[in-house]
Amino acid sequence: MKEFNVSYTLDADIKFEKIKKETSFRKEDVLKELFKKVERYKYFIIKSENKNHIIRTSKIRYIRILDKNE
Repeated sequence: MKEFNVSYTLDADIKFEKIKKETSFRKEDVLKELFKKVERYKYFIIKSENKNHIIRTSKIRYIRILDKNE
């Protein structure tokens, strides 16, 4: 399993999420999945270390993905 750290820059906040995927996944693959999610839904839930957050997709300004294994 590979772990990716994702940061969502919103209008007035930054949210962080850790995503686990198969070892064959690359950062580009995770980004494609996230873009599809943003296009499809008005809201989605991210799971951080502390709690779950509901994010309104129209508030997302930037998405950054870091591969923890690199």
